This record gives sequence, C-alpha cells and structure tokens, in this order.
Amino acid sequence: MEKKSSECDDLSKNDSENIVTYSDCIVLSEDEVKTLYLNAKKKEESEAEAAGDLQNLLKEWDLTETYDELKFCGITFERLRYLSKEDIDKIFPGRENIGLQVEFKHKLFSWKLKNFPEEIPTATTISCHSNVCSWLKKNETGPSSSSAPQSSYSITSNSSELLIKQITHLREILTASFAGQGLLAFYKKHNKLEKENRKILVNTIVEFFYDSTKDIYNAPGSKHLDKIADQIVELFPTEKKDIYFIARQPHEKPNPSGLLFNRFNNINRNKRKRPVDQTLDTKILKVDTEEFKPEIQNVSLKNKMKIMQNYEDEALEYWKKTYAYRRSEILKLKNISEIFEEYPFFKQAGGEKFIDFDFETLYPSHQFDLINIWSEIEKSLNTFYGKHIKDKQYKLLYEKLSFKDIDKNSKDCIMVMLLNTVLKPTSRITIKNQASTSVKKTTISDAINSCIVHIHTLNDLQRTREEKLKFYMETKGTIQPYMIVIGEDITKLAEFYVVIGESILKFTSFIAAFDICFKAFHVFELCYPKESQLLWLFVQKFIFKIKTVHDFKSSVLSEFLETFKNY
Repeated sequence: MEKKSSECDDLSKNDSENIVTYSDCIVLSEDEVKTLYLNAKKKEESEAEAAGDLQNLLKEWDLTETYDELKFCGITFERLRYLSKEDIDKIFPGRENIGLQVEFKHKLFSWKLKNFPEEIPTATTISCHSNVCSWLKKNETGPSSSSAPQSSYSITSNSSELLIKQITHLREILTASFAGQGLLAFYKKHNKLEKENRKILVNTIVEFFYDSTKDIYNAPGSKHLDKIADQIVELFPTEKKDIYFIARQPHEKPNPSGLLFNRFNNINRNKRKRPVDQTLDTKILKVDTEEFKPEIQNVSLKNKMKIMQNYEDEALEYWKKTYAYRRSEILKLKNISEIFEEYPFFKQAGGEKFIDFDFETLYPSHQFDLINIWSEIEKSLNTFYGKHIKDKQYKLLYEKLSFKDIDKNSKDCIMVMLLNTVLKPTSRITIKNQASTSVKKTTISDAINSCIVHIHTLNDLQRTREEKLKFYMETKGTIQPYMIVIGEDITKLAEFYVVIGESILKFTSFIAAFDICFKAFHVFELCYPKESQLLWLFVQKFIFKIKTVHDFKSSVLSEFLETFKNY
C-alpha cells in the first residue's frame, strides 16, 4: 500500500478544476481521497494513451524524430489538429529545419483534411478553401491599384473548395514549397529574378489554387490577382508589377494581362491538371549547394531512371539533377536494400560511377585523393611496417612485399591489410548462440576479414558470403561494405570485388575497389565495421582529410598519426 504522502503528491497533479493542496488533503474523507486519486490516475493513463497515439501517428508519417520537440512544446495528439503553419515554424525553428518543416506541414495538413473535414468552413462569395478565402479577404482591405470590374473568369459561389492550406501571405505560399524556398534564397543572394525564376514563381502561386478534389484550378478574380502582384513587388522589390498583372482598363483591352492572368487563363481554357511549363524545363537553382526543386519532378526522374538500365550516360544526366533529393531519401531510408530498390543503378554493373559521383558531390575536390597520393603513402607505410610490425604471422606477410614476382595489385592489397597490425583493433565482439553468450576481443585477423576477404577461386565467392552472413548473425552485427580479392596466392591476385548488401561490383585494380568501398560508407551513410574502424578512420582523416558528425577520438589512431607523420 502506498503512503499517504504519495497519494497527496499524485493529487497535486490532478486537473485544474479541482486543485488540491497538501493541507486540503488532510481534511478530505477517505472516499473523497480515493475518488480524486482514481481520477488523477485515470487522467495519467489517458495522457499516456494520447502520447502513444501521437507516437504511432508520427511513426506512420516517418517523423518519429519530431516527438521530443512536440512534447516539449506541450503538443499532444488532441492538440495536433489545431497547429498552424506559424506554430510549426516556432516548434522547428532555423534554416537547418526547413526540410523538416515542409514535410511536417504537408503530412499534418493532409491528415487534418482527411480526419477533420467538417472544420473547413464553406466560402460564400468565393468558393475555395477557407485559408485561401481568408488570404483573399485579408488583402481586400486598403486601396486597390485598379477599380476596374472583375474578369469574366472570376470565382463564383458555385466553385468547389480548395485543399486545406494554412497560408495567409505570399511569403507563406513560397516557403511551403521547395521551389518557393529556392526563389527566396536566390533573390536574397542575387537581388533579382530571371525569366526562369518568374516562371517558377507564377507556377508556385497557381499550384496554391489547385483543388485536388475536383481536379480544377480556382482562379482568383482580377482584384485579388492585383493584390498578389502587389505582394510580389513587396517581396521582390526589383520586380515590376506590370510583368505579373495589368488590370483591364476602360475602352482598352477586353481582358487583363500579365503572367499571372495568362497562366490561370490558359489552364482554365485548356482544362489542364498541372501547368505544362512547371520547373521540369527550367534551370536548377543552387543556393549553398542545395537544389530547390519540386518533389514531383524528382520522383518523375527517379522513376524514369529505373527503366533506363541500359542507358547509363543518359541516366547519369538525370542522376546529377536529383542528387539533393536522393541524398535526403538515403538519409531517411538507411537500409541498403531499400536504397538499391529506389536507385538500382547503384547495384548494377557500372554502379561505381554513380557512387563516385555522389561522393564527389558530397565532398567536392576529394574524388581523387586516394588515387593521387597512394604511391607516396605506400612508400611511407613500407618503411613504417618494417620497424613496427612485431607479430610473427604478419611479419611473414610483410616480407612478401619484397617478392620479385609480386604484382602491383597484390602489393597494394597487402599494404592495406597490414594497416590493421599497426592500428590494432580495440573493440570487442559479443557472440550469442542458443547455448551461451561470450565476449571476445577483436583480433587482427577479425579486423582484416571485416574489410578484405581473400579467396582462391570464383567458386568460393558464394560460400564466403554465406559464412560472413552467419558470423554477423551470431554477433548480432550488420554486414558493412567489404572487399573480396581472388587469386591462388595473396601475391598473385587477379580479381577484385566490392560487396555492398546484395550487390557485387567488379574492379580491375585493388586500389579502385578500395577507393569505392570507402566512398560507399559515406554515400550510403553507413558506419565503419567495428573491427576495422580505425583503418577506415585513418583513410578518412589522413588521406581524404574530411570530417563527419560521426567522427570519434581514438588514442591508438592519434598515436599512430603522430608517429607516422615522420615517415
């Protein structure tokens, strides 16, 4: 039985309608205390259930990382429906969260439309979504630059409602899309808009008025287009209003003109579902290496690449255009099988070209770092190994480097293998089976096998992969990218492969395979194998000289680098 003080502590958390202090609790009857206690417990269980509902919904949206921020801001499952765009901006502030803001807004508003359609009021004078209506009504106040009557294509009360979009200003229309964000960033950097930018701006505005339930565009009337044009000039001061909208003047042209009017008029006249000149045929906007392109374009290009497996050169052009979108998807998926399913060029013959491109884009000017300095590093390592390798088994392997008949690829392979003897692993491996669980220190052999496996014939390939899979199942680990080298002897290697998930890429040289294997960790956002992580970290820091958020400090590596720099 709990102590009475505990009951009182629980009561202090009860609902605002019955605030009870410790002194109040003392004079309550036993039945009253029990009732209040049960009510508090019931509320606590209800809150826990609501928290579970919120977590499940975020998991369904693939946005579980937002739970802590929502909870910190007091957002529960019940309160979620009342969130506005401004609220979301406050919950996830900062430029680094723009992508998260956009995704959260899109999924939240779609969920609200599906589950709470009764909350969408019906428009009276114009028929569009209430937020579009409020945007238009908000801009009715103040003098208009034109007192001309509305065009004949103005919206009437018989038009259908627009999809829910909680946007009340032109800036909000733009910040709600990648294309719009790109425009704002482009203008901030260049203080001007070009022809292609204006086309994107007009299309982004037009898309805001699309009613997906009726597959039509609810075009605003002339006075509202006039207000939109005013806001364009307000947002982009170097622009001219006449470019976007010119109201109908008495005794002159029968209809208004300008980019906005013409775009809406063409869509309605031809009954198009989407603007034909959407950003598919406009140049890419780049701001701080980020590409701001509509998601529909990236998805279309990605799907097109799936059926272009025999046209690598053509596909590579699409590949370059979709890098930013692909990178964001890879960071979300974090499963090599799913990544290969979405982007099959990674796993097919020639997949190294696509890995190499993504790495070069991720780390500009580092594409050839390994190739350019390997010969120099090889000489230094040879000298270093002669003085520091103590293990008899690996001293014999080192001596093979001086064999007269050893070829260049075999020598390179041994050089990399021996790195694990001077960067000795410090991790431990937990092996679990039905009978017992044991922990053992990672050996040099374990470290070498985690990155390079030597087999004698191609017939051993499948068996080797199965054995590796069995080992990682026993250790509850995951198979990271690794190399397979084939030759009757380690000094006579003839074939080289990189294994990434279920994919096997073939190479004509060891260094080329080693280069792509390293790059695969970064392109696919994979961890280095624990057994050989010091080797890969050496390659990253000393050869490629790049930093990542996953870097860690190692006294073994620091000591090695301090000594090795003298060779």
